[in-house]
Amino acid sequence: MLGLANGLEYPNLNSEILEETLAVYRTGWIQGVGSSTFNSARTLPDPSEIDDTVIPGGDGQRAIEYNFTTARGKHRFSRFYFHFKPLAKYLGNTTALGLRFTTGNLADLSFCVIPSTAFGGDGGTALAGGDYYNVLDYTLANVYANGISASGTSAETVTLTQHAINAFNDGGGDFGIAVVAANGDFNNTASSVDTDDKLEIDFDVTISLSVTFEA
Repeated sequence: MLGLANGLEYPNLNSEILEETLAVYRTGWIQGVGSSTFNSARTLPDPSEIDDTVIPGGDGQRAIEYNFTTARGKHRFSRFYFHFKPLAKYLGNTTALGLRFTTGNLADLSFCVIPSTAFGGDGGTALAGGDYYNVLDYTLANVYANGISASGTSAETVTLTQHAINAFNDGGGDFGIAVVAANGDFNNTASSVDTDDKLEIDFDVTISLSVTFEA
C-alpha cells in the first residue's frame, strides 16, 4: 500500500499483510449436449442440465468432465461456475489469491480456471444456457490457473495468476471464474480414443478464496 507526500508515492510502513477467507457468493454447473460434432458439444448447453445453486446450497457432488466414447462417437463437456463478491478493503490491495474446494469421489483430471461473466456478471442473475460457453474467456494469456492436476478426495488450494489478482482488484466488487477440463475443453482438441476425464467437487463443502492483502 502506498502513501503520498510532497506529491511523491512512498511505501506505507504502517501497512500489514493479512490473509482472510472469502466464501463463494454463487455456484453453478452446466453440462453440454452430447454430440458427434466436437464444436457443438463444446459450445451448446443441454437445457435440462443446468444447476443454479446459491451458497449455502447442498447439491452434493457435481463434476467437470470431458467424455468421448468411440462406440457412440459422441463428445460431452461439463463445467463449474463460481462468483465471488470481494470486500471493499480487498480492492486494489490484494496481492495473492487461492481457490479452495474439496474434490469428490471421482477426481482424475487436469483442469484450468478461466475468467467468466456468468450470473449476469454481478451474481444477480440465474445461471442460463448462454453462460455455458459464450461468457468464458479461453485466451491463454488471460488464464487464472493452467493445467492443475487433482486425483482422489482431498482439500485443494489452487494458486491463481497475477491476471486473476488484477481482475479481482479491478472488478468493482465482482469476480467470476469457471473451472474447465484442461484436455479437450481448454485446449480445444478432440479426443480420438475413449476418454472420461472427470473431477467432482463437493458442493456441500464451502468453496472459497484465500485473499492475501495489504491493510
